Amino acid sequence: MYDAIIPHEQDFPKEKNWAPFFYNDSLLFVQTMNPFHVNSVAETDVDGKKYLQATTISKEPAEIQWAYGQLRGGTNPVKLHDRYIAFFHSIGDLGSSYKTYFFGAYSFSLHPPFKLLSYSPVPIIHDIMYTGPWYNYRGIRYDYAAYPMALFLEKKGVLHLSYGHNDIRGYVCRINVDELLESMVPVGSL
Repeated sequence: MYDAIIPHEQDFPKEKNWAPFFYNDSLLFVQTMNPFHVNSVAETDVDGKKYLQATTISKEPAEIQWAYGQLRGGTNPVKLHDRYIAFFHSIGDLGSSYKTYFFGAYSFSLHPPFKLLSYSPVPIIHDIMYTGPWYNYRGIRYDYAAYPMALFLEKKGVLHLSYGHNDIRGYVCRINVDELLESMVPVGSL
């Protein structure tokens, strides 16, 4: 058991949604989306406590146009064809005093230096994620919170995405890989 991950470089004040994935049997983490920051980790001991010390593998700026808040972590990336694919989340306000969680997909190269390749230009939305009562969580008003949690490839052509809804329920949706990839745009194209 480890007490914490010690960042090599910290891009933002709060970093809690690092997304783990394996590359050549090594555990790596996507630390941030923009810049696209990937780390390796190694065990270290500080004053008798075990930590994972992060080391930057690659850190590349990303030209992403996303009007729904700062891009944040989400699911674990999975290897798909010639790339990794994963889901991120963001928090926006849509011009009201309520906060809304959104999510989209992104892909990045299979080998270092890891670079973002494509992303969802708009949120992935299903009626069930954005209907029903609004709620108050820890004194913060949210209209809807849809948070991507885990991703796996069941068989060729089908991804399963688990996501939380309003900190009340969990869902699993099946996603057609070809349709998802067609909906994404290359980084820097907008």
